[in-house]
Amino acid sequence: MCVICIITVILTGSRGGALGLGAVVLCLLAMSTTRPKRKEGQTHRARVVIVLIALAAAALVSWPMLPAQTRERLVTFTDLGNDYNLQSGHDSRTDIWARSMKSLLQRPIGFGLGAFGVVDMMTGGQFRAAHNSEVQIAVELGFLGLFLYLRMQWLSWITLGRFVESGRAGEAGQAGEAAERRILAANLRVSLIGNLVAGFFLSQAYSNLIWLLFGLIAGMASTCPQPKTVTRAAARV
Repeated sequence: MCVICIITVILTGSRGGALGLGAVVLCLLAMSTTRPKRKEGQTHRARVVIVLIALAAAALVSWPMLPAQTRERLVTFTDLGNDYNLQSGHDSRTDIWARSMKSLLQRPIGFGLGAFGVVDMMTGGQFRAAHNSEVQIAVELGFLGLFLYLRMQWLSWITLGRFVESGRAGEAGQAGEAAERRILAANLRVSLIGNLVAGFFLSQAYSNLIWLLFGLIAGMASTCPQPKTVTRAAARV
C-alpha cells in the first residue's frame, strides 16, 4: 500500500499528498502498534533509527530518477518563502482562503453543497477549488457543518484511543483479542492523521476514503466489545 502511495505522489507531484504520506510514515514509526521485545540486543528505538536511515538512503538514490516536474514541485518545501501559494495577488491558496472566510462570515449557514467554485468566482476569484477540506466544508455547509465534521474527527480519535489503551493494558481473559483490536485501532488512528494532514491541502471533504474510514471506525465501535475505562497507570503495567 505504501508503495502505491509513493508512486501516486511521484506521478502527480502532489505536495499535499507527500505531506500526508510523510505524516503516516512518521506515525507508523512513532506510534508502533506493538512494542517489540529485545532481540539479539536490538531495541525498538534502534530499529526505528535503522528504518529512518534506510528511508533517507532510498530517497537520495531515487531523487535523480524522479520526473523533472515532480522534483520542481517537491523542492519548493525548501523555499516556502517564494511559493506562490504564500504570496498575495497571485490567486494563491492563501488568497482563496481569505476570500472564503469573508464569504463565510457573510453567510454563516453556508452556500450549499458543491458551491465553493461559484462562491470563489463571485468574490473575485477564478472558480478555484478550496485546496483545504475544512475551508471547503465551512463555505459550503457553514459553521455547523464544520463543527460536525471536526467533531466526527475528534470522536473517531477518542473512540480508537479507548481500544488502544485497553489493548495495551490487556483486559483479563481477552488479552489476545484486545491486542488485535489495539493494532487495528492504532492503524486507524494513523489513517486519521494522514487524512487530516493531506486534507488540509486538498479538497477532499467528500472523498470516499475519509468517509470509508469513518465507517470502519463506527463499525469497529459497534461490533467489538466496548473497552473498559483504562487509567494511564494501568495501561503502563
